[in-house]
Amino acid sequence: MKLKSKSVGKILNIFLWVALVINAVVLGNLVVAQFIGIGQNFIRFDQFATILLMGVMILASFIYLFWIFKVHQDLKSLDENYPNTPWGAIRRIVIPFYNIYGLWNVYSTMEKDFKLSESTHKLGSTLNTLVPIYFILLFVTRGFNNYITDTSLNEISNVIWFLSYSFDFVLVIIFIFMRNIVSNGLMIRSEEKSVEEEEENLEEEVATTL
Repeated sequence: MKLKSKSVGKILNIFLWVALVINAVVLGNLVVAQFIGIGQNFIRFDQFATILLMGVMILASFIYLFWIFKVHQDLKSLDENYPNTPWGAIRRIVIPFYNIYGLWNVYSTMEKDFKLSESTHKLGSTLNTLVPIYFILLFVTRGFNNYITDTSLNEISNVIWFLSYSFDFVLVIIFIFMRNIVSNGLMIRSEEKSVEEEEENLEEEVATTL
């Protein structure tokens, strides 16, 4: 069975790694600024890197929505009784306030589904461990971002900037792991389904010839 989410997942992974590298550069700049000081060229580069990071993350967010839609199309193809539909998953993620429960529901439903199969049980258990960590980091990063947005830039210390980018960095790493788990789980399940379909076709052919 060909997975609809596979190619989109690879593109999402590239954007996430690009964001991770840029974030690491920004963190490095903050450390340098703390110990060496900053000049005009440094400020320009830091501003460029920050804007570039924001742009990459915005694009990654749209790609993520497309990926999660395709993931649920694959989940439905693998099991027509899978509880969340593609559009249902999108609603759970994009609707304000509802998405606090909805995003958790999207991933907790996946991990429970993976646990039903022996071949993907370990992936489901790992996803179950990562989801709470992801949510804690998500709320922490939103808190820092809200503080930075509501505060004058001159009043924000380097420590706040460093903590904000550090939590963002770890959050992206956790999400890369989660994306890989979901993609690997779907790959295993699709291979199993392909084998089952081949066996069924073979049985039909044998029955027809008898």
